[in-house]
Amino acid sequence: MEHPIKPTRPGLLPRIILAVIAGEAILVFLITIVQESIFGGITFTHSPWHHLLLGGAGTFLSAFIAGLAAYLLVDKRSVAPHIIISLLIGAESTWLILYGGSPDPAWFEVMATSSLLAGVWLGAFVFRADLHGAPRLKKSEGPEAAA
Repeated sequence: MEHPIKPTRPGLLPRIILAVIAGEAILVFLITIVQESIFGGITFTHSPWHHLLLGGAGTFLSAFIAGLAAYLLVDKRSVAPHIIISLLIGAESTWLILYGGSPDPAWFEVMATSSLLAGVWLGAFVFRADLHGAPRLKKSEGPEAAA
């Protein structure tokens, strides 16, 4: 596996920056719709269990879509945007836990953070996975290269 940031690729850095900004914006927008607009705010202490379940699934799906968008924007060439988005998610969650920005218990915030991270990374790797199990050939290794 190659390094996620390869400075020799022309135009990659602007794509990474765009992917981080767009991925984070999509994440915030979709989570706001799911948690605030649809369910009226989700907290462990005040939300009914079915809101927690459906809101959690919607939050995971939001992260999946954001990860997918970031991966497509970087043209499937790097996971650097996902590393940066993951660091932003971790920083925000750490701040909420340490400085009391959330009424929820710390374990609930850690689980929510884990769900976001899993969604973002699964969104990236859904296109990287070879679902048929066949080895991938580089263009130079294909049958045409032998001719």
